[in-house]
Amino acid sequence: MTTPDPTTAPPRASGPRLSVVIPCLSLDEYLEDCVSSLSENDCFPDTEVIVVVDGPQPTGVPAGLAELENVTVIATGARSGSGAATNRGRVEASGQFIARMDADDLSLPGRLDAQLAFLAEHPQVQVCGGGGPLVDDDGREIGHYPAHPQGDARHTLLDRNPVVHSSMVMSAALFDELGGYDPSCIRMQDYELLLRAALRSPIHHFGDLPLVAYRVHGAQTSTRAHGFLRLMRTIHTRRTALARKLGRPRAAQAMSDAVYSAAQAARYAGLRKPRYLMGARGPR
Repeated sequence: MTTPDPTTAPPRASGPRLSVVIPCLSLDEYLEDCVSSLSENDCFPDTEVIVVVDGPQPTGVPAGLAELENVTVIATGARSGSGAATNRGRVEASGQFIARMDADDLSLPGRLDAQLAFLAEHPQVQVCGGGGPLVDDDGREIGHYPAHPQGDARHTLLDRNPVVHSSMVMSAALFDELGGYDPSCIRMQDYELLLRAALRSPIHHFGDLPLVAYRVHGAQTSTRAHGFLRLMRTIHTRRTALARKLGRPRAAQAMSDAVYSAAQAARYAGLRKPRYLMGARGPR
């Protein structure tokens, strides 16, 4: 199935302020918990939630989702990757802002309210996000995403991605201007999108304020990658463009890129844990 280009989506005359797009492979308990966690925001009744099944249309929708009037379930028809699935969800979205959640993560109480309030008070910022605790299958805290100071995270993006994907909220206008996610980036699509977004907007990080709980479990697909060399070339191209904009010397960025590539190669070869899991407790 060809993924619709989000830039062809019709202009929105009116609609909810926020659209949450959740790509998933199945309508499982993780997804139900994810959607339920979004309800712990004052903005939830006026927020649309678009669940995109990356594959065939499911034959049934769990009662917990079906009873929520602001939840829509659609399907791509065939596996296309979470980036392409999110782009498909954007076509259906009518919000001024787009929030993207992984189906196995949890939104912490009030975090969407806080993010929308910040974006309203700082119109020059079109992207925001942050970190939060790491949790296991049962939702028990086992660690914390690496700390980052509150403020603009663009310089940090030159070395690593400090923003948990599920915490990211972006203006729909910027998402469309960027053309959405790069479907060819099966992994690191969040980092690649943020690097492009950083050329046009500050990337506000909420620092110590926890936004989402990142679930760590054995079925995660983010620990595997295909086309690693092509992916690294794409990421390096984006980092180089941002380094040029921010004025980092070419040699310093080249050194950072070399360190990053080595760390990612070791990660995907199974020789080291991802950076965000270094301090996690319990078995991987």
